[in-house]
Amino acid sequence: AYNNKGCALDSLKQYKEAIKCFDKAIELDPDYADAYNNKGYALYCLKQYKEAIKCYDKVIEIDPDFALAYNNKGCALDSLKQYKEAIKCYDKAIEIDPDYKDAYYWKGLTLTSLEQYKEAIKCYDKAIDIDSDDKDAYYFKGNALLCLEQYKEAIKCYDKAIDIDPDYKVAYYNKGVALQYVAGKEREAKQWFDKAYELGYKD
Repeated sequence: AYNNKGCALDSLKQYKEAIKCFDKAIELDPDYADAYNNKGYALYCLKQYKEAIKCYDKVIEIDPDFALAYNNKGCALDSLKQYKEAIKCYDKAIEIDPDYKDAYYWKGLTLTSLEQYKEAIKCYDKAIDIDSDDKDAYYFKGNALLCLEQYKEAIKCYDKAIDIDPDYKVAYYNKGVALQYVAGKEREAKQWFDKAYELGYKD
């Protein structure tokens, strides 16, 4: 009950209150892996990344096959710009659960931060294979292709993201960016920028 109350408070973004609940759950059951994992998430949302990692390490100590804890630890390490260590965590999560879509997605983001765009695209493709409606995987694949100057392929990804979510304003904007680099598409690019601004996009 304390753990579940903490999760509800998380959903309300009342992270400090949530942590108190998770701590109470852990006090009652020191081997409650879910409570440590959820506390780690609340700390992550508060940008207390090092403290979050301690919680995830405790989860892994209790349950070495807790794939979500490895993924979450990877996200916290990524926030600390410890990219190589983050990738190790995502790889461990994928080793435990080969169909763990989010781990592929987050690994793709980390590889993008390392400017390893081709490897990132492979991760986004794997996430899309698992969930063909993952708009974010299409969007960030488009960004990686944009960085590789593969503008027409990037546009296809942005179009797919927009098909899934017609209000995906940043996808409209980045499609406009890509179109600027395609000969004869400059005027069309402005239309997509205008659509992004219409939806509330801010530079």
